[in-house]
Amino acid sequence: MGLSRLVLVSPGEWKTPEALAMAWNSREILEDAKVHQELQEAVGNTGLLLGTSSRTARRKPLSPEQGARLLLKSAKKNEVSILFGPEDKGLSNEELAMCHSHIVIPAASKYPSLNLAQAVAIVCYELYCVSQKGQSPDSKNLASIRDLKGFFAHLKDILIKIRFLDPKRGADFMGDIKGIFQRAILSRREIRILRGVLRQIEWWKDSERK
Repeated sequence: MGLSRLVLVSPGEWKTPEALAMAWNSREILEDAKVHQELQEAVGNTGLLLGTSSRTARRKPLSPEQGARLLLKSAKKNEVSILFGPEDKGLSNEELAMCHSHIVIPAASKYPSLNLAQAVAIVCYELYCVSQKGQSPDSKNLASIRDLKGFFAHLKDILIKIRFLDPKRGADFMGDIKGIFQRAILSRREIRILRGVLRQIEWWKDSERK
């Protein structure tokens, strides 16, 4: 389908004779794959990260075509990634929460889950089809997953300081707050503005104590 960049996260033994034999004419994709031990490290520079899951979670999912359009729209100026989970259990809730949104492939309710190879093929097919139609690129330089992680940590700290968030029981609520910002697909400039707002709140809160 025209894709050539493969990133693997903690894959164990992966470049086996069987895998290379199955790759055949696309063998160089497997041989050139980048390997990371942590997901955060693998997607840290990504400006748009879409997960894949049969679970709808809290956020409204995207169809494969919608996901492809969003990815290609942002790919001109940003690194974009599609995250697939392991064959046996898929992506965890924590891994899905790291994504801006996620793709669900419509299937019969009795057997909603596809195996990994099928899911990859369908999503890549939609990417290929959308790419042939042309896509107006997005002009925004998106905040990376690493930028968002720093922002969310800062935001959580401030919300605890102003007693909006209970540090012991606020995990689910913080997940909802993250979802609001992730759906916005923030630019680097927008993140800088928001971090500035948080610093001002922090300064005001600290000065209030004096």
